[in-house]
Amino acid sequence: MYSNLDSTRLELLYFVANQFFIVTTVWALHEDEDFVALGQDLLWNCGMVYLMTKWHFLYFRADKVDDLVDRLDACHREVKKKHSADEIRSIQRYHYTVESSLSVLWFFGLSMFIGLIATLPVYTNQKLPFHAIYPFGWHDPDRHPYAHAIVYGWQVFALINNMYALLFLDLLCVHIFFQLAANMKILCVELRCMSKLNRHDVALYRSELRRICIFHQKILGLVELTNEVFYGPMIMQMIVSFFLISLSTFISLVARHDPSVAARFMLFMVLSFLHLSYWCIAGNMVNEHAFNVAGAAFDAYEWSPPVPEIQRDIAFIIRRAQKPLSMGAAPFPPLNLTSYMAILKQCYSILTLMLESLD
Repeated sequence: MYSNLDSTRLELLYFVANQFFIVTTVWALHEDEDFVALGQDLLWNCGMVYLMTKWHFLYFRADKVDDLVDRLDACHREVKKKHSADEIRSIQRYHYTVESSLSVLWFFGLSMFIGLIATLPVYTNQKLPFHAIYPFGWHDPDRHPYAHAIVYGWQVFALINNMYALLFLDLLCVHIFFQLAANMKILCVELRCMSKLNRHDVALYRSELRRICIFHQKILGLVELTNEVFYGPMIMQMIVSFFLISLSTFISLVARHDPSVAARFMLFMVLSFLHLSYWCIAGNMVNEHAFNVAGAAFDAYEWSPPVPEIQRDIAFIIRRAQKPLSMGAAPFPPLNLTSYMAILKQCYSILTLMLESLD
């Protein structure tokens, strides 16, 4: 999924192989004769650059990713109190079920997409799944039939490896967002369950509140660490999604007179659209549940003992929860539904301008 100290040699081999793959496809761009062929090659090259950027970035931050995953796991393994354990376990089971189901759906959807791309030479004029130029004309089946078969197998292998690598990298990133949102929901449950405690037992109340405050600080630290570790991938996500959605939609409209070609680009557009949606919905969940902490803390404040120290600590939680907490990489906007709609509006504006210039 991502590199660590035990797999650096294998990762370096992947880097070299993928860089060679990019060189062969970029070298073939000058042979494109129309917008459709050029657009298709640009989409593949943009996707490869996107993958390589994420891969390189996580390659140098693998230890921090390990630390982040371990700290999230430690939060889930904390012993829960009896008055809130059932509801918390229910939240954890729900998130596990949803994330597992989404992972399976993405896996099968991507498998169908890989099958479609791998069989392009069967029902199109393409000689390879990806338009590329190799040394000594190895990509030409008429001149080198055996070398062409090897190149075809290599491209299919690279397609499978890279697409699943991208899937696992994105699932790692996005599901960390989901886990942060789940911990925010758990924090809200812990705060609301403070009303079940005996408010006359000040020592017990202070002990529970201190534990919740520490848990809140852990979550804030995890959000900050996540934004730091995935700074590069989040920037690339915004840039590449904007480019892929705009370009694939534009090419599908240009090729609208050829339904089979237009359908391929529409499929690519839908996948890019869903990909961006997945990131933004997960980021929006973190932002939304972070604001809910303030409401839960206010409920706890109403039931708290009339002790200045306790009320001060709860007021501090309320004040901190009212500050925006989001997943994002400056100077780009955070990953939430507001940014999602802004990206779609910009894509529509650029698409309209490109179509007017084409006419």
